[in-house]
Amino acid sequence: MERLVNCDINIMIETIERITGGNRQFEIVLATRDDILSQPKWYKLCFNHVVALRYTIENGFLDRGVKLSRAVDNNSTVLIIENSELKQEFSREVAGTFKTDDIDCYFIGDNTDTIIEVLSIGKPTLIQYEPTSEENENSSLITY
Repeated sequence: MERLVNCDINIMIETIERITGGNRQFEIVLATRDDILSQPKWYKLCFNHVVALRYTIENGFLDRGVKLSRAVDNNSTVLIIENSELKQEFSREVAGTFKTDDIDCYFIGDNTDTIIEVLSIGKPTLIQYEPTSEENENSSLITY
């Protein structure tokens, strides 16, 4: 049975703005705030060895999300899915041609309706990011 557990990254994502990458390297640009009236803080969540990535809106995860057991100690929206169906499917598909023991399945969600699952070898890194003025203007963040 799949189970959500904490990972080393503890952050509450308000909105995922952009996913970019290829060739096993992906970056997720995201924003968070201390409270509803504060200015957003921007970050990049960087993965260097992605073997699979699945994006969906929250509605595309409802049935599975309800069935996930939780063993989570904090309010982070970056978690690991133990016994991940996505990892099991990937392992079947590669038919022994690729080592899958070191792969973790990361669950990344925001407060709107974005869900991303990332199969990655190695841990992601979280770095602060300074958005361009265009990114600030086109952000899906609600400002007060």
